[in-house]
Amino acid sequence: MIGGLAETVVGAGGVAADYGPVPVVLFYVFAAMTVGAGFSVALARNIVRAAVGLLFALVGMSGLYFLLHAEYLAAVQLVVYVGGTLILIVFGVMLTSKSPTTNYDAKRYEVVWAVVIGVLLVVPLGWLMLAARWHGVSAAGGGGGEFGAGGGGWGVLD
Repeated sequence: MIGGLAETVVGAGGVAADYGPVPVVLFYVFAAMTVGAGFSVALARNIVRAAVGLLFALVGMSGLYFLLHAEYLAAVQLVVYVGGTLILIVFGVMLTSKSPTTNYDAKRYEVVWAVVIGVLLVVPLGWLMLAARWHGVSAAGGGGGEFGAGGGGWGVLD
């Protein structure tokens, strides 16, 4: 499906434009940035570093929205979440904490519960994604109509 994105991307006015491998490379860059930053948020022991990780995760998601030609959603993501919520978190921590560099050490039972709940959420979700019959989507990236950059098609929603 991602390979179809490299061949042609439907531009403004329904005219197909050939961008080569650039959209695919950008997709992998933004996806890696989002996933890596998400791990840094989850594993950070310092609240300020977690906030910086959240910043990069949100910017990566915004980049993915831009690749899907959802410019308004990407702009809202940047303005509301990055510009508003993240700044409130940082200022709230800096104004209320005695030391913003205070480390948080998770207790063993908290880590065990987090792993158990994470596995209980991720395993069924992965199973559902693999077991689902995706209507209107072929392995070549074609679909049941023009929808988004990859031509995934409205058939997915049928």
